[in-house]
Amino acid sequence: MHPLRAVDWRLERADQHLAALDEERRTFLDEKDHSVVGDLDRDASEYVFRLTGDLPDPRLGLVVGEFGHHLRAALDNLLWQLVLLRGGSPTTKTQFPIYECRERYESSVWMLRGVSADDRALIEEIQPYHLGDKTRQSYLALLAWLNNVDKHRFLHVGCAIPTTLRIQVFYRDAGGPTTGQFPWFPRIVRDIAEVTYVKYSPFIGGDDRAELARVGFLPNGPNPEVEMQGELRLNVVFSDPQGALLLDDLSIMRDMVGGIVDAFRPRFNILG
Repeated sequence: MHPLRAVDWRLERADQHLAALDEERRTFLDEKDHSVVGDLDRDASEYVFRLTGDLPDPRLGLVVGEFGHHLRAALDNLLWQLVLLRGGSPTTKTQFPIYECRERYESSVWMLRGVSADDRALIEEIQPYHLGDKTRQSYLALLAWLNNVDKHRFLHVGCAIPTTLRIQVFYRDAGGPTTGQFPWFPRIVRDIAEVTYVKYSPFIGGDDRAELARVGFLPNGPNPEVEMQGELRLNVVFSDPQGALLLDDLSIMRDMVGGIVDAFRPRFNILG
């Protein structure tokens, strides 16, 4: 059997998980019973907008976790085969390193014991720490986060978010231009002097999966009210309180791992 056959099986299984997630996403977005209601939070001077109707099935988190597991394991399995290819003996510490910090990477090169200098050079070249303060833009780092959260903390839960368009607007509390979200935007109905900010989920955090947005305001009357204007177009994200990934992000992640495997494939010099 080709040394990378099991790696390819993992990539195929990840593709199956992507297809299942896409089907669930399409089914959810095709439902017609979604609407948005706003609730006043007087203590926080916020209007909180939530989605009514069915939410994405929380068990999608199991599929997301299995997707991340197979991609992460594909990289570890790749490294195991590289050690064997070079005539070495893999150990329980053999694994594909993913680090956002150069110092941590350099102190963990024992993971790569048994691979060639050329192998190490390619692995080092794709480490997230090369992006500096933008390491979280690395899909390799995102894969590590996705897998670790699922293994050690909790399931990634599917949430609905409004699809928006970014433009520059001014909110009072921001102190200058900031990134707003349109065409879904707040309109003052009554008893509000000024909208001070808009925070869109899932970056708000918390356990309320129905929450779409929070609108802060300065009241000037007893019954402040805000409504959201524009066409509500939804998408589905797979999220925890500190991050969120769209299906497109997962697809890019899968292609990234496939590209890493393909970069090493010629080194095995075996067809199949």
